[in-house]
Amino acid sequence: MAINPDDFQNIVSAVLSSVRTNSRTIDQLTPVTSLSDSDSIEISGGKKVSYKILKDLIKALSQSEIDILTTQINKSQLKSCLIVVDEDSASLIIASNGKTIRCSIPIATKEKAGFMSASDKALLSSVGEANGIAPLGPDGKVPAANLPATSGAGVKEVIEFSSVVSDVEDIADTTTLSSTSTRCSVVYDADRDIFLLRFLRLGGFGPGELGPGEEVKPYPGEAVMPAGLGEMTDAIIDPIGPTLTPYYYRSWADAGDFGSVTTSGVKPASGRIYVSLGDCRVFICKSAKLESVGGGSNITRITESEIDEMFN
Repeated sequence: MAINPDDFQNIVSAVLSSVRTNSRTIDQLTPVTSLSDSDSIEISGGKKVSYKILKDLIKALSQSEIDILTTQINKSQLKSCLIVVDEDSASLIIASNGKTIRCSIPIATKEKAGFMSASDKALLSSVGEANGIAPLGPDGKVPAANLPATSGAGVKEVIEFSSVVSDVEDIADTTTLSSTSTRCSVVYDADRDIFLLRFLRLGGFGPGELGPGEEVKPYPGEAVMPAGLGEMTDAIIDPIGPTLTPYYYRSWADAGDFGSVTTSGVKPASGRIYVSLGDCRVFICKSAKLESVGGGSNITRITESEIDEMFN
């Protein structure tokens, strides 16, 4: 049966009236905080989609980005951090799953901080040890405990003498001269291991003898000789004066200041440091003999008072 226009209009009006009666605005809808998989969401074109399907679609689209991000994180994850040290170098190695970074660590110098090399560590470890380096005390001096050992009760003083000699033939027994007398000096006879007083006598006459016209000076045994004495053997020639001949004595006025006075001569004493001024060598006494412990022509001379302060 055909619907006439009036009936059609009545039906439309009834539907619209029902929509207006039963429809709600968005503000009138009941809010929710969660969705179930069976809930539907309206989409354009008169279609709907369930929440489960929509969730799976979103997950599928984002999974590839998540996988990429996870891979990057895993590659960047710290795997190890090592310091590799060789004898004269050091390196820092940082490794991840995807990359290794290696960089050099500087070796310490006097001006800059850094790692200590094996040789420098060994040198530092040798301070105060046998065959190592003597340390300095609070006063900047070498402590007595780090000096070469002697058979005595420690270092008492520093004794300076002129030089070390050998092949000395004629030696007189005694003289009243001293180490401070004019043209006198103390030498060490390396052949006999004794100290001798060396006196450079004017002319070629032996000890106790006077030549023609010789005048005795204030120091016993020393005299001024006139010119024309002839040839001298084993003599020291003064380019601006007369001939000087060396004579040696086993005992002299201040012989006890240089060691132990014995019948055979003056022996080095323990507990003392001896310095040869001729070549700046340093000696200690071992078994009544001088034993060199260093020095040489480049050593800086120090005074006895400075040495005394070193051990006080």
